[in-house]
Amino acid sequence: MAIFNDRIWKSKLGETNRFAATVVAETERSLTLRYDNETRQNAHGKLVEWQLIIVAPGVYRWRETDWPEGKVNGQVGIRCSP
Repeated sequence: MAIFNDRIWKSKLGETNRFAATVVAETERSLTLRYDNETRQNAHGKLVEWQLIIVAPGVYRWRETDWPEGKVNGQVGIRCSP
């Protein structure tokens, strides 16, 4: 999966406006992803994985799978027009 942002993002993986990830699980309203070249580990020693959760058409939130249930990041994502 390729993710393109409209601006440069700073993270522990570096600075970029595009990311590549592998989908490791899916539900009707979410995708669980592992970023390519991920090196961060969670508290259990496994590579960090993220869930992209669709909260409304074109609107999504992110959460690390190791976070408590219901916790999401503070940024609300909105899908850009094609």
